[in-house]
Amino acid sequence: MQNERKGYGFRRTGPRSLGNIVLEINSFDLTATPDGCYPGMVSGRVLGGALNGKNLVIAIRKTRTNDNVPKVPDFASETSMSFTEPGGTIAFENVREFGGRIFATWANKFADPSSDLRIGMPMQVSPTYDRQGNLRKFRHNNATIYGVRILHLEESQTVRTAGELRSAAFEVLEQSNSAYLAAVPEDGQSAGNFDRATCFAWRGWVNGAPAPVDTAVESLLASEAGQQVLAAVEVGKPVDIMPMESIVLGSKAAESVDQGQNSAVKMNSFRTGGLGMRLSTAIKRMDRSAESMIEGAFLRSASSAAKSAFAQKGWRGIWDRDVKRFFSMYDIDLPIVSEFGFAVSTGVVKSFGGEGAHDFLAKARALTRPVPREAIPTPSCQQALSLYYEGFSRALENISKAIPDGPSEERPDSGWPTSGWKPPQPQPGHRSKDVESALSEIDDVNLASPDDPLAI
Repeated sequence: MQNERKGYGFRRTGPRSLGNIVLEINSFDLTATPDGCYPGMVSGRVLGGALNGKNLVIAIRKTRTNDNVPKVPDFASETSMSFTEPGGTIAFENVREFGGRIFATWANKFADPSSDLRIGMPMQVSPTYDRQGNLRKFRHNNATIYGVRILHLEESQTVRTAGELRSAAFEVLEQSNSAYLAAVPEDGQSAGNFDRATCFAWRGWVNGAPAPVDTAVESLLASEAGQQVLAAVEVGKPVDIMPMESIVLGSKAAESVDQGQNSAVKMNSFRTGGLGMRLSTAIKRMDRSAESMIEGAFLRSASSAAKSAFAQKGWRGIWDRDVKRFFSMYDIDLPIVSEFGFAVSTGVVKSFGGEGAHDFLAKARALTRPVPREAIPTPSCQQALSLYYEGFSRALENISKAIPDGPSEERPDSGWPTSGWKPPQPQPGHRSKDVESALSEIDDVNLASPDDPLAI
């Protein structure tokens, strides 16, 4: 693969990443063997994601670590545990397009033709906790109970008055056990902060039966988050409300997740990576001298643990609290980033069985990167995702302007002592001398281990 220099970065001319794909199978070609691939190719229709509905032909590329991955002949053989008949689905990961062909390095049977699928829907999978803050567990296998939230965007309603909000909430909660509400964000986001009123609504249970809908609606509108959404419609801003499936990950799948297996659900696909992950992406779009200045200012004020984490993984390794502290020194807010976010996903939903049975998620594949619920595009705010990402770019732009004047408490006009503050001088190159100097002070013994929370 080759790269070409362009401006301050590189323009990739090699394989184009297509991420993860769930393919509804049309046919297998067991005679074809593309260069560098295992024998066989699969043709089918993409379910969900950016390529939803597209017809693709995919081969499995050979790597040093995928000898045990099911191959196309395995999917086509009726005697194989991976057998997937036409109409069934296969999940492919690390899919790339190059030279007019499409390759994946990992594949696994996803579902049979008769499976109940949720196709291309915003989905969140995350651990659940009891009131004491302890992980909730299944009794029979002691596996973690992972909560699953699936948004039905296609059934979204837009309301513009308090009366419409109340009526829509009643209707949605009457047919579903929960709902998601999102207002259009405020105009003129300040200091990079993306502020959008959102909330979940729960119908709940009373004595083993679904709670009265009117009680659930009143609880929603009386809650702090519900009040913020209500305030939005009262000033004329539209609010989108939609049904939300609130179920759990099946106990067998949860057990496999606890054991570190990825065949049912890859939990990292729903981890946002925190503020550091988002900053590491946004800062690459800046001029290198500005990037260097921001890094240098952060490292001068960072703890030894934060410096260690930065030395290992850059911004991706920094804990949220350290990132927030740094930006707050310059009176700059950052968008909210929850630990687990929503990713457009395709999943298999099954039932525990019996009358009045409860559904559970059997497996899922995330098709996009996860984002907090505030950044989910809805009918009245299709630009939510771009506004969310732009929030980080604005925050970086603002802090790059503020750093030469020093932290707010050290500025001469703030009433605080200046402590001998001198504006940092950006240096050419990827890192300034200040950055190299700060990193050189780190003791190797203090380097964060991969299991340390700082390395998340």
